[in-house]
Amino acid sequence: MPSGLLSGWLKKRGAGEGLLGSTEFRHRWFVLDTDGTVRYFKAPPTRPSDAPQGSFSMRGGTVRATEAGFEVDA
Repeated sequence: MPSGLLSGWLKKRGAGEGLLGSTEFRHRWFVLDTDGTVRYFKAPPTRPSDAPQGSFSMRGGTVRATEAGFEVDA
């Protein structure tokens, strides 16, 4: 199973729009690796061969608190 520095459930903003033009947020399992790469899955991976839905680098990125929670700029 893929492991990382930190992992857990977060909400990810979808690329499309939902009903009435609102942006949809989806629960995803995120894994932060020691090299700053964040990978996300629909569910916690159970095998090393489980491929992530996507990934991005947090090197040079920022996380800031907002009234609604946190916002990430990668």
